[in-house]
Amino acid sequence: MPVNGLVDLQSEVSGNWERVCIFGPYSGNSMAAEVLGFEYDLESKSAILISDSISILVFAELDRTVSFYEMPRSDADFSGLSGQCFPRSDSKFRIYPSQSGWPEVKKV
Repeated sequence: MPVNGLVDLQSEVSGNWERVCIFGPYSGNSMAAEVLGFEYDLESKSAILISDSISILVFAELDRTVSFYEMPRSDADFSGLSGQCFPRSDSKFRIYPSQSGWPEVKKV
């Protein structure tokens, strides 16, 4: 993903998903259930609970997960948006350089 580049998840991620929910480092199953509105075993699907080098993007429809993506923060740091969901029709983000060295992602 290019720094200063636009990321349009609606056009880049296929499947029947209606929202994308973002989970930053150290997010666990209880946070996933609270944000998604249904139980999801985030901890067994990744190292998110013990790692600060990834964020997880969960693509969901109604009360089920369609897919998820483990995003290295070195490629695009979505962690500033952790705990938030965005509808498919409003899932555009921009990547900016940052002081941390991890390209920061902000909602467009």
